[in-house]
Parts: sequence; structure tokens; C-alpha cells
Amino acid sequence: MRSHPFPGLHLPSNLILLCGSGSNEGCHLWVHTHQREAMDNGWLVSGFNDHPEQVPVLVYGKGLVLLDNMGGYTLCS
Repeated sequence: MRSHPFPGLHLPSNLILLCGSGSNEGCHLWVHTHQREAMDNGWLVSGFNDHPEQVPVLVYGKGLVLLDNMGGYTLCS
């Protein structure tokens, strides 16, 4: 998950804002109950991957993007 502990845990490329409180409501709940699809869309990252900036994230209205450590993103081609 994007919350797994590693040196870049709090870098912008590892952070996604989801609605809901913890893992028990809203989008946060959906991501935790649909982990395979959430991983396919980049909303969860495997704990074995220490490079979340290399995992495309599906963003509504934008498509797939790569998050950077400045708080921005690059569209995937």
C-alpha cells in the first residue's frame, strides 16, 4: 500500500488524498475492499515497491499520470 514504511513514505509521489475516514467509509473504504482494482489503478502500491513515483495513477479527467516529489504529475502517454 502507499502507506507501507520506507524512506520515501511522506514524499508527494507516495501520497493520494481519498475521501472517507480511515479505511471504513467513502473512497478509502472502496480502495481497501477492492485492492486488486485499486492496485491496477495505482491507488495502492505493493509494499515490495519502493518507487511509487514509477507507478501510474488513474486520475479522473486526466487519465494515467506519474506523481512527482514536487506535488505535480506528468501525463502518461
